[in-house]
Amino acid sequence: MSMLGMTDAAVASRTREIWRERMDDLCRYTDRMFAVLMLLQWAGAIILALVVSPRTWIGTTSTVHLHVWAAILLGAALNTLPLYLVLRHPGRPITRHVIAVAQMIWSAILIHLTGGRIETHFHVFGSLAFLAFYRDWRVLVTASTVVALDHWARGVWWPQSVFGVLASSPYRWVEHAAWVGFGDVFLTLSCLRGQREMEQASQRQAELERENGQRQEAERQIEKFNIELQQRNDEMQQFIYTVSHDLKSPIVTCTGFLGMMREEIAAGHFDGLEDSIRRVERAAQRMYQSIEDLLELSRLGRMPNEPRPVDTDAVVRELIEELAPRIRPRGLTVRVQSTLPSIVADPARLTVAFENLLTNAIKYGCPRAGMAVQVGAVKVDAEVRFYVRDEGPGIAPAYHRKVFGLFQRLDARQEGTGVGLTIVQRIVEIHGGRVWIDSQPGQGACFWIAFPATPLAKSCPDAPHPPPLANAA
Repeated sequence: MSMLGMTDAAVASRTREIWRERMDDLCRYTDRMFAVLMLLQWAGAIILALVVSPRTWIGTTSTVHLHVWAAILLGAALNTLPLYLVLRHPGRPITRHVIAVAQMIWSAILIHLTGGRIETHFHVFGSLAFLAFYRDWRVLVTASTVVALDHWARGVWWPQSVFGVLASSPYRWVEHAAWVGFGDVFLTLSCLRGQREMEQASQRQAELERENGQRQEAERQIEKFNIELQQRNDEMQQFIYTVSHDLKSPIVTCTGFLGMMREEIAAGHFDGLEDSIRRVERAAQRMYQSIEDLLELSRLGRMPNEPRPVDTDAVVRELIEELAPRIRPRGLTVRVQSTLPSIVADPARLTVAFENLLTNAIKYGCPRAGMAVQVGAVKVDAEVRFYVRDEGPGIAPAYHRKVFGLFQRLDARQEGTGVGLTIVQRIVEIHGGRVWIDSQPGQGACFWIAFPATPLAKSCPDAPHPPPLANAA
């Protein structure tokens, strides 16, 4: 049972569990103790019968006394059931109650073999003291009942075997039973106190386990935090290097062309100025877009808005309308699954993720007119998986992880800052999801984003793969 975050009710439940385990161990140990004791009593009864009255004489004929056979056979019969229960069902309540009955019968046998000597009656009190090891007062009730019935029955019909006299008062057994009950009072109080002490010890152990669990969890959190901090430091170093490298390129371009423009103006040559200005403008625009993407990426910390149900079907179709000026001039087609499922997310962040995926598919995944982009979703186990698939040149498996890196462009000649897919990955991970690519060179690319499934995803088909494109390459 995990001790992490245990409430008072959980501590109480764990306390009972530990108490039961300790009681079971105690009862098993006491069962074994009585198993040994009964074997010793059996041997002692046989020796006692042999010493006190080993043989009986009828005239000149000598035979083994009935007491000897009684000690051997009756002792064996009396031990059979308790020993069987100790071996097969240790710790069970039935086992200790059967042992209590057998132990009291052993007291009766020993009292009988000694002719009812008063000293042997102390075996009853010794047996009750041993039975108190169970810390179960019910066992004492069982044992005392057997003693009372034995003294009553033999005191009425065979007083010599229990009291050592030929005749006695029919109520003498009450006196003996009263003394047994007197001892039971103190043994019962001892059992109850022992149980309370065991419960207190069990509670202390449960509370200690909770404290240890909380401490271990705190250590795990600290270790996790240190690992994340180291990762963040590594990412920051890579980020600084990448940003400095990627922003330095347009600055160098601007500086170079401005120097060329200065020389041409000084020389009185103005023909190439317009082309140089356009190059400077493109470099400045590239640097501006990089800075904007970096700002967007820096804002992707923890989710700022409360997640709520989002109609992804409406989000995707609105984005396609907004991207129509880019789609139509290129002669492309965007096909959307009949109904996309709703999920619980930050609507603004989810819109940015789909926008970057669609823009990426339109810009890089469909280089020729007549190509198509397919958008859909499937439900697999406990995930809702959205996909955006294109018919472009595809991506080799060696680059599947690289495309999600910051400022990573597979072709330096392509437009873009290389931040879009990084933003997608960060948004999806903030929502507890994951991203990946299915693609091979010449077979197009399928970008997947998966989120934890909710009851809102009822309309989502259960299928591990999207349907094929009508005119896939």
